[in-house]
Amino acid sequence: MKVVFWLDPKIGFDCTTPEVLARIADGLASLGYEVELLVEDQILDDYKVEKASRRVYYTQSGQQIVADLLICNSLNKLLRTDLQRVGGRMWLALEEDVTEVAEIFEKYQLHDAVQVLTLAKEIKNKLQNIEIDSTLIQPGLKLERFKSFSPKTKKSWGITVSFFGSNQEVLSQVLQGVEMASNSLNRLKVQLLTDREYQFKTFLTMETMIKPSQDERIKAYEKSDIIIHIPGAERFSLVPLEGMAVGLPVILLDHPGIKQYAKNRENSLIIKKINPTDIALSILNITKFGNIRQKLKSYGLQVVQNYDLSTSIKGLESLIDQMIPTKDDLVHESDNSEQEMVDIVVVNHNSGSGIKDCLALLRKYTLNTSYSSRIIVVDNGSSDESLGYLQKQEEITLIANQQNGGYAKACNQGILAGKGNYILLLHSDSKVTEGWLVPLLKAIKDPKVGMAVPRIITTVQEGLDTNEENLSGELEEIEAAEDSVERNLHIAETEQRAKDSVEFAVGCKMIKRKLLNQIGLLAEEFFLYCEEMDYSLRIKEKGYEIKDVPESVVIHDCDQAWQKLSPEMQLQRDKYLNESKKYFKEKWGTLDLVTSPTREVDGIILLSINPWQRKAQRTEAVMDYFTRQGQKIVYVEPYCSAAIPIVLGQGQYIYTPKGSGTIYHNLQNSGSRTEMIDDLKGYLGEWEIKQPLLWIEVSWWEPVLKHVEHLYQIYVAPGTLLGDDIETYQQLKARYGSDEESILETVDLIITGSVKEKEDLKKYDEKVFYSPGGFYPTDLERFLKGHYTVPDELFYLPGPKVGIVGTFNRYFPHQLLRRLAINNSDFSFVFIGEITCDLKNLQGISNLYFLGNKDWESLLDCLYFFDMMLYPHQDKNFNSHLDPYMINYYLAMGKPVVAFEHRELERFGSMIQLAKDEEEFVQLVSEATNKLEKEKSADKIKQRIHQIKGQSWEQKMDEIYDMILADVPLRQTSEIKITEELEMSESTEDKGNIFASLIKQIYEGYQRLFKGQREKE
Repeated sequence: MKVVFWLDPKIGFDCTTPEVLARIADGLASLGYEVELLVEDQILDDYKVEKASRRVYYTQSGQQIVADLLICNSLNKLLRTDLQRVGGRMWLALEEDVTEVAEIFEKYQLHDAVQVLTLAKEIKNKLQNIEIDSTLIQPGLKLERFKSFSPKTKKSWGITVSFFGSNQEVLSQVLQGVEMASNSLNRLKVQLLTDREYQFKTFLTMETMIKPSQDERIKAYEKSDIIIHIPGAERFSLVPLEGMAVGLPVILLDHPGIKQYAKNRENSLIIKKINPTDIALSILNITKFGNIRQKLKSYGLQVVQNYDLSTSIKGLESLIDQMIPTKDDLVHESDNSEQEMVDIVVVNHNSGSGIKDCLALLRKYTLNTSYSSRIIVVDNGSSDESLGYLQKQEEITLIANQQNGGYAKACNQGILAGKGNYILLLHSDSKVTEGWLVPLLKAIKDPKVGMAVPRIITTVQEGLDTNEENLSGELEEIEAAEDSVERNLHIAETEQRAKDSVEFAVGCKMIKRKLLNQIGLLAEEFFLYCEEMDYSLRIKEKGYEIKDVPESVVIHDCDQAWQKLSPEMQLQRDKYLNESKKYFKEKWGTLDLVTSPTREVDGIILLSINPWQRKAQRTEAVMDYFTRQGQKIVYVEPYCSAAIPIVLGQGQYIYTPKGSGTIYHNLQNSGSRTEMIDDLKGYLGEWEIKQPLLWIEVSWWEPVLKHVEHLYQIYVAPGTLLGDDIETYQQLKARYGSDEESILETVDLIITGSVKEKEDLKKYDEKVFYSPGGFYPTDLERFLKGHYTVPDELFYLPGPKVGIVGTFNRYFPHQLLRRLAINNSDFSFVFIGEITCDLKNLQGISNLYFLGNKDWESLLDCLYFFDMMLYPHQDKNFNSHLDPYMINYYLAMGKPVVAFEHRELERFGSMIQLAKDEEEFVQLVSEATNKLEKEKSADKIKQRIHQIKGQSWEQKMDEIYDMILADVPLRQTSEIKITEELEMSESTEDKGNIFASLIKQIYEGYQRLFKGQREKE
């Protein structure tokens, strides 16, 4: 898909807006889109464009714009009649004055023709007032760029003034305020970031930077202690967020463009209007009072986490997918149209006339038949006439490698180039016979069969004349004597006889494409020889049969090719053979195929749904548990960067794929996917993980599974990890449903935390395990010992505090929350979590507070000081598929909980107050607030903790671990030692008695808490 950004620099631009758009364009390009950036002057030279192509566009020159999607910040340009070769159109609304927009939309009937995109909430609200729907894509920063920020040691105070506008008088007043403050500060220096030259008189030491790039701005921040940002127009700007990202306090002029992220005296100081006195006082407040400076820095760093560029790119990507079918959709359509196609993969290397004979018979006995097939030939750097011949063949798909990378690697190239449901690997010195393919297709469709192999006849052993005219009579003689001939197994050559199954296949074999996720591709560590034996064993290891199909006959001239080799090449062949035998023995422990050797899992690869963050949820429980069991574990993040792997502890690794943006588009691009997988395999080799278990948290990882050889797969159904985020659940199901189905068919174990999802997966019933969320008792240790911190946001809130934790999106029951807050005005209702929708309907309610996302430790601090918790989600629609895992923590901390009746909450018994409908929910909350002291009594706390004691992660992981051990052996890596931190998870006390002491400690902690609160009040 080609996406073109056509930008008018005269509209909606300040210093950072072009950079925002360029980085978004680069992000789309890194995800596999073809992206071009057009602008009508040389402004492209003022900021970096790395991935997207760029072009100066001159309208008078008759240049063409060709695009599947055109994104333009000028509505008039978007309506040009000469844009004939453009598909979808998106208007990037950056203008502050939208009074004429309604008339244009009505005149040209644009409501359905143009998708409106905006970077600022204020513009979105204005558009909504004139009844135009728009989508907010939150601009963001490459946060990793700011992690390397290093403020320079300086002996003077530094101030960066960011001013983009035409009113020089405003700038003069700002500088007058800085001058007033400088009388109380020693050696104050100023960096002025602006878009033009100004003439003014000042005694300040000042450096002016015209239209600075981000790198230049960061250099200015390194010299600064404060940022003052005065925009020339009321639009969104990244400069204040950049200041927060590097930990500098920010002073802002109050205007609509900052309402998205700025809160006065929390993450910035906001002045109502420009006057020198207010500027000076704001500077002195920051420089003279360290607590104010530290608070602005702390909360600024928290706010900026919500403005990561990857989130912006993800939002635009989602919007594009809604407008225009993506390449993912096209791939799936292609797959559906080729359900019964066979991809015949032939590897050629200097085969001379052998490949001609092979293709001639394939054409005669395959291409002209009623079933569908495709011939894919991979040439491995041939230097003889065979390559020239192949380049002239129209009926084949040719992949021509410059060098010989080995047989297994070439086979994998051919496999990945096809899309048919079945794959047939054929040696270039093989000759098919009449009717050879149909019996193989019939055999491979048996669910128990993983590989179907024809009867292979080696011409040297049988003394056959391979001339086609003389072949049929000699085959009849062989068939007559077939029962009396013993099967002879060799590494390089095999004669297949009629049996129900065989030990392994060489020369020709058919496999199911859907099993690639389970079995993997051929092992490229084998350059030549043993790769087919290895693959056969891997198929049998998974419990599948290798089916012998005597009705299908293939002639193999394998020895004739080797007889033509020079002595040097024969030595090279022997070297390959010895190396392969050595590696095979290292991998399987034996060269004896009859005994069916077994292997052990030697590591866990966790393919994650979220970037790494310590949250004490299922993902972290998996990492800690398997480490304690002596396993190495690699957490693979779903976002790309240039980061090198991080070692959390002995045997624990965080791997971030190379590149930029999110992983799911990188995985659809073959080049990006290959680079990432090769890089990951390199690290797995360093960490000595050869036979891992794959723990899959989301189905967008499906393209990876076939590339990483593994012994076992576990898939965690999405509702198990998303809490109450129904919007993300729906998106995952809608977009990656076919990928999930592919995984479910071949995975070894499916874990779900939802009864409803378990019912939906009933056709996979034998491998579905119900395991709802748990909790870490050790996470509460600091609270039980009184080591808690009252969050500043809660300290000043009046009355008892009612907490809600989750995701606030369009599916959240907004009106219910509004009603609860109004009916219980003496209580403070506090929401913690991501906010992805407009809060306009809840504005003006004084006892309703939104604290945004919190890290895990801060979240637990808040939970401890809440008096009651709510779970306001009814058991209907997609809500039924989600695991409300946070309720485990509410009860573990002794909190009263009000929720709707929900099948997932039945396991908690009477410790949760359950409502049948909204009316009863409102009533239960009111009743609970009236008897809050009773709900916080020691007896109630003890009952809740007793109720939850069997829900720890340790117990849940014990069950999963036992299920894995029943299917596959897990190697105990003695080199991994349990760290002191991990040992804390394992108490030497009897597990059944732990909670007796916990109850006492929790009760004492609550007593200290209530006493402290009363003293503060």
